[in-house]
Amino acid sequence: MKPKNINRIESGVLGMSTHGIERSVMDGVLRAAHSIKGGSAMMGYATLSQLAHQMEDFFKVLKLRPSEAKAEETEQLMLVGVDHLRQVAHHCRQGTALSETWLTETVQITFDALHDRLGDPQADDSAALLSEEVGADMVVLLFETEVDAILNRLDEVLENPDLPCLQEEFAIAPKS
Repeated sequence: MKPKNINRIESGVLGMSTHGIERSVMDGVLRAAHSIKGGSAMMGYATLSQLAHQMEDFFKVLKLRPSEAKAEETEQLMLVGVDHLRQVAHHCRQGTALSETWLTETVQITFDALHDRLGDPQADDSAALLSEEVGADMVVLLFETEVDAILNRLDEVLENPDLPCLQEEFAIAPKS
């Protein structure tokens, strides 16, 4: 798993309290969070997938309520959340265990503060997001985001034959 999606999220968040987030940047940030969520779930990194899912939800809220993005506290919390994603991804890449204490006392506190500030996207929000994207080919969008994660994983497996083999991973991957 390469950090480019995390870097894309960080770039989108930096300066959002003063400049907001342009629609194209927000769309890229949402795709990056979605890619991290899906790719890490497929590789069995549940914690990283869950955190990326929460970040994706926060960005959905920000897309529909851009005034929240202009709050300096929101930007700071999002940047701390991105740092936590990066640290968890690093542990996943290294194959090292995460400290439950750190997850509970540091990471979850940040994500809880973001949730308190932004809440969850509502069912109406999802409908609004979809209606905004009319004309966008969702199949292409999903292909672009998911294939990237799979190719990154293939690179990792080819570089390190000690990692679980692809056949096992595809066997546990959700079938659609």
